[in-house]
Amino acid sequence: LGNIDLAIHRLGSDLVAVPLLAEAEKASLRAKELTQQLLTFAKGGSPVLRTVSIAGIIRDSALFILRGSNVDCKMDIPDDLWLVDIDPGQMSQVIQNMTLNARQVMSDGGTVMIACRNHQERSARSHNWVEITIADQGPGIDPGVVDRIFDPYFSTKQGGCGLGLSICHSIITQHKGRIKVSSAPEGGAVFVIQLPASTSVVTPEQQVKLEPHGSCQEGGRILVMDDDVLVANIAREILVTLGYEPVVVKDGREAISAYKQAMADGEKFDAVIMDLTIPGGMGGKKAVGEVLALDPAAKVIVSSGYSNDPVMAFFQEHGFCAAIAKPFLVDELKAVIGRVLNS
Repeated sequence: LGNIDLAIHRLGSDLVAVPLLAEAEKASLRAKELTQQLLTFAKGGSPVLRTVSIAGIIRDSALFILRGSNVDCKMDIPDDLWLVDIDPGQMSQVIQNMTLNARQVMSDGGTVMIACRNHQERSARSHNWVEITIADQGPGIDPGVVDRIFDPYFSTKQGGCGLGLSICHSIITQHKGRIKVSSAPEGGAVFVIQLPASTSVVTPEQQVKLEPHGSCQEGGRILVMDDDVLVANIAREILVTLGYEPVVVKDGREAISAYKQAMADGEKFDAVIMDLTIPGGMGGKKAVGEVLALDPAAKVIVSSGYSNDPVMAFFQEHGFCAAIAKPFLVDELKAVIGRVLNS
């Protein structure tokens, strides 16, 4: 996936092969997301929260699922929709699963209606919510199975595995949100999701975009620790493309040694990217403490293919200043490093 993404960036948009690579990248991303869905359901992983507008996630996820089908989508999303603190990948899973569910119950075609609104709950403890309503024109939900609709392995569809809505319920619960379902009087199922509104004003993405384009310290030295040769190589190539000088090591011991030597040489690393776990060796979870002991101002980013690991969700509690899920993509790595170096 990282190699495809890097090839697209290096080739530019003019070559006829680029659209084909873009389609291959989307398929790879979908496989990545499906893998994360299963991991989320199996392990109940903690979300890696970011303050974002969910509007773009809803549009991209729903349209991705409905592309090429006989089901249309109508959206009503206000421009002033409140921000939310969510794991964008997990929330994309929710929207995709629910949109796919709606598409499957409308085999003869129809329309999925997605509406969002800001909702202030009037109660003893006032809460602000972002409410998302997803309605289809299918047969609706039998009242006798409503209470079981989110149960694992329960499905009303022939050949269904009964995991889609269970995963949605698990993710929404992890986000301290709520989800309910009902049948509309005119037919069709109606799902309502409520997510706590964020108290933040500006998203991290907006903060990065406000920075001057050249402020990412081109030529900065980045230490990369990863025992997977393929991952390490693609990280090196991406960093070179972004204008950085990467140094790659395979475990925590080598990372500590490299960092110590760089300090002695007066060429301290601007940032460090550490794999969370190294089989049979020292991973980032332990190595970050030793690096910070050498240099309390060190900027260490944790990376992992298991984005549902609690350390990824609560990285600051473990000494890291940011987290990024593998496989690496050019724009994601650029954004994370930019945030870290400009903080």
